[in-house]
Amino acid sequence: MAKIEFEIDDEIAGKLGEFTSSTGIPVETLCSLFVRKVASEQRIPFEVSVKRKSFLGESFRNTDPAVLSRVLQSSGDSVCASVLSSLDSGKAAILMESFPVERQANIFSIMSMGGGFSKSVMEAIEKSVLSEVVDEQNKESSSLFDIETSARIFSAMNYNSCEKVLPLIQKLSPETFSELDKRIFRFEDIVLLDDRSIQKMLRELDSVELAKALKGADSEVCDKIYRNMSKRAATMLEEEIEYLGHIGIGKINEAKQKIVSVIRRLEESGEVVIVRPGEYEDFI
Repeated sequence: MAKIEFEIDDEIAGKLGEFTSSTGIPVETLCSLFVRKVASEQRIPFEVSVKRKSFLGESFRNTDPAVLSRVLQSSGDSVCASVLSSLDSGKAAILMESFPVERQANIFSIMSMGGGFSKSVMEAIEKSVLSEVVDEQNKESSSLFDIETSARIFSAMNYNSCEKVLPLIQKLSPETFSELDKRIFRFEDIVLLDDRSIQKMLRELDSVELAKALKGADSEVCDKIYRNMSKRAATMLEEEIEYLGHIGIGKINEAKQKIVSVIRRLEESGEVVIVRPGEYEDFI
């Protein structure tokens, strides 16, 4: 059995870099597939062993451009030129545009003059920049926990859980409760919808579920609903509520959850507008 060994030098790795960075296929895998294809066509039994020289700058290829951009903002223009030169043109362009125009011009000038750093200096630059990238990513990880994350998770919970945990949050941290309250939508917040949004919501709702949700609801919420219905429809809804008789809190909250879910969906699609006290929006 033939044993095929080959080495990839910096020049070849650089030429393959743009393709591999866009596809995610490692250089070794790409070359191995090529050799296997040639060998199989020649019907040669083989083993493929790929070795390669280190390709300076390749580590940057898998780095988030946004993170790399933040790190390079505080780096010298020569360092930026070296890093950008090691990237595919698409990613390099994204990073270049993140710099002020004056810096872009200077970096382009440095890159266009040719030359560059020695291998040892480039390795030191790569190590230094990657160290800063790791630090930057760690900062991002530490900021995963914030009020927006809490509000997003809270909004995805069922109505019963929300109603139980909110009072506890209010006791533990009034400030957190206040910030959450600004960001989440509860059934009682229907009064914050304008008439057009209420009417849009009503067209999406099942009358039985609406009747369950309004069972024992605040008069302000009920009035808001009735005002946006025809007199006949409002009368029929009132009769539906009376017809329900006694109903468990669980079923009422389940109906409220369905209505809240409809409103959230309509808000995400821009079909309804929620304006809380203290918020002002211009409409055209």
